Amino acid sequence: MGPRGMGSQLGLNRSCSLKQKNAARRLHQKVPWAILLTVSAASLLLWQILRAHQVENIRLQVQQEKVNLSYAIEQEMKGAIFALERMTNRWEQSGKPERSRWESDAALYVKHYGTFQAIAWADPDFRIQWVVPLLGNEASQGFNLLSESHRRATIEKAIAQHQTAVTPTIPLIQGGQGFLVYMPVFHQKRFAGVIIGAFRIRALLDKVVKGLEQQGSGEYAVQLYDGPHQIYYYRQPAPKLHPSWSQVGQLNGGGVFWHLKVAPSQQLLAATYSPIAEFVLGVGLVLGLLLAIIAHLGLITYEQNQKTAAEIARSLAAEKQLNAFKSQFITSASHEFRTPLAIISSSTGILEDYYDRLETAKRQKHLQRIQHSVRHLEQILEDVLMIEQIEKGKLKFTPSQVDLEQVYRSIIKEVEQDIAQSLIVVTLSTHPGTDGFPSQSSVASFIALDEQLVRQILINLLSNAVKYSSAENPVFLNICYQPQTLVFEIKDQGIGIPEEDLKQIFTPFYRGSNVGKIPGTGLGLTLVNQCVKLHGGTIAVNSRPGSGTCVAVCIPIY
Repeated sequence: MGPRGMGSQLGLNRSCSLKQKNAARRLHQKVPWAILLTVSAASLLLWQILRAHQVENIRLQVQQEKVNLSYAIEQEMKGAIFALERMTNRWEQSGKPERSRWESDAALYVKHYGTFQAIAWADPDFRIQWVVPLLGNEASQGFNLLSESHRRATIEKAIAQHQTAVTPTIPLIQGGQGFLVYMPVFHQKRFAGVIIGAFRIRALLDKVVKGLEQQGSGEYAVQLYDGPHQIYYYRQPAPKLHPSWSQVGQLNGGGVFWHLKVAPSQQLLAATYSPIAEFVLGVGLVLGLLLAIIAHLGLITYEQNQKTAAEIARSLAAEKQLNAFKSQFITSASHEFRTPLAIISSSTGILEDYYDRLETAKRQKHLQRIQHSVRHLEQILEDVLMIEQIEKGKLKFTPSQVDLEQVYRSIIKEVEQDIAQSLIVVTLSTHPGTDGFPSQSSVASFIALDEQLVRQILINLLSNAVKYSSAENPVFLNICYQPQTLVFEIKDQGIGIPEEDLKQIFTPFYRGSNVGKIPGTGLGLTLVNQCVKLHGGTIAVNSRPGSGTCVAVCIPIY
């Protein structure tokens, strides 16, 4: 090589080397950023998980507090109501007690439970006669229970059912919001009046809420609703509450149902919330930055090693694939060439040695065998060369006006000559309800197709159908005209294709696991698939072992 040629080659090498360096430089810039973003994203995700865990812990705490409050309120009310029931039972069993004794028992209940506004007795005319304590409840003395609708409805219910009845939340005559528990008294089946338990909502709820708070449950905001109306609140909830932190539940107030809403206070959040999530996020960001710097510093050596290893792996894989292809090709091709060559050799030898002694029919038979074998060899070579042309992009789609009837008839004749019998049944159809397409009587219309490709499609599909079918079973070719589409459907009743082989039927030189000694190269369907693709069409194969195969080819026509 002269100086000019050497200079050109050197310049080319330098250009390639510069491109590789630029690509490596771009990679060096991207990888550290990728590491930084990945670690940062992971840190952010971990932060979100920790935050969600904290939120869930607070939600569970609030939920548990709601359950505890509901249970405590219900138990407090049940205990107080049960005390009134005991007082009622003693009256019914022993008769009307002395006023002083009754007031003494009532005073003990008021002091013990601490939730009663008052305990009273109304006579059979529904006027309150006895009140404990009288101080603060003077307004209730002599009050007619039937003078107010809520009280009257609840009393009538209690008397009718002979059981305890509770009013909804009402304004108490002593002042404030509360509710009344009515217990009708029947002595010897005669109505003896009503024992009344008056509860002030705030006193009842304050006792329960503060009691739980003293037990160390935490500081919570509590709200109680009777329908849409708020009847109690304790402490303001924390601002900007998470939606899941406000827990709402229903509690049974002795037959009257209230809604209890519990939320954490600002003090509780300050004591419960941990800054560990933010700490993890900060550490993760710093760690991501450090890893990005380390990656940047060590990437040059790493990329070079990876590049070398990848090149070696690719070379080995390519060499292995090439060797496998060569081996497969040689095996298949040698097997396919051997049979026709043996026939040619045998028939030629017979004609050479016994030509003068052979009858005309036998000489003709041997000549036909030679011609058939030569055509077989030519077909194999044509398939291999066409696949090579397709893979190299040298084979082009060149449509022209084709007499389809003439094409498929010549193909059928060629295939049937090879098998020396007529097995191919042709049907023609048009798409129902379409206009502008050939009818069964005008199949010879000219259509724009690539005749060479169509011949390859039909010859290979029909030859396969005949080859893999028994001699007595016909092969069906249906040519169907659909809107802007020509469909070739080839059906046989042959050996079929196993399901595990269907995925590889278009691979060059691949043959089904059930073909046995049936000759073939494994190129036919590969060639068909490529020819269909050049037409811009589709191919579908439906097959079951022992039941035959159906191949449908759809080719666009314009």
